[in-house]
Amino acid sequence: MFPKLIQNSLLFFLLCDAGESKIFEGIPKQAECKYYNPDLIANFTFTYKPLGWKKAKYSIDGYMKEGVEIDNAVIRGTTYRRESNMEYRVFGPKELTVEACGFLGGSWTHVVVDLVAAYMKRAAKSNNVFHPCPFSGHFYIHDLIVDENAYNVVNFLPSGFFMFKARVFTRRNNTEHLLIETATYVDLRPVGIHTKR
Repeated sequence: MFPKLIQNSLLFFLLCDAGESKIFEGIPKQAECKYYNPDLIANFTFTYKPLGWKKAKYSIDGYMKEGVEIDNAVIRGTTYRRESNMEYRVFGPKELTVEACGFLGGSWTHVVVDLVAAYMKRAAKSNNVFHPCPFSGHFYIHDLIVDENAYNVVNFLPSGFFMFKARVFTRRNNTEHLLIETATYVDLRPVGIHTKR
């Protein structure tokens, strides 16, 4: 409990520092679904469409198979930075584990996850995923617009080429089963400094 409080406090300081903060421009490069579990999910689609140079639109749509109900889900997020040899290596903590059902039910919180979720709620044309567990049937996030407002959520990162990988698991019979894995590639470039007032 106490180490988690310290971690969240440090991240809050980095994100909400009262002094100077970087202003980012982000250039989306690619996004892809690397995997979805055909035993649990049907008719799954993950679409990515560039909207000019610095903006992109994302959509996720699928159906839990009949009889499948998700009431214990975990999201594991990992940030990778591309090195000079063009290989991606883990940047920062190995991974961020989100107790998804706890977060959606209000019993689990994390400052970065709170910020990302708030942005997604604002920026998506429509969605039905921000509700307490369980999940069953149709799930979707439609027309999530990612632009400079999204990139400034992660203004504690340095410039560079990054890959953000997200894996969604469900725990069933004391075993984790991978549901979905996605990867998003972005070129982050600080373009200036502003002083918060």
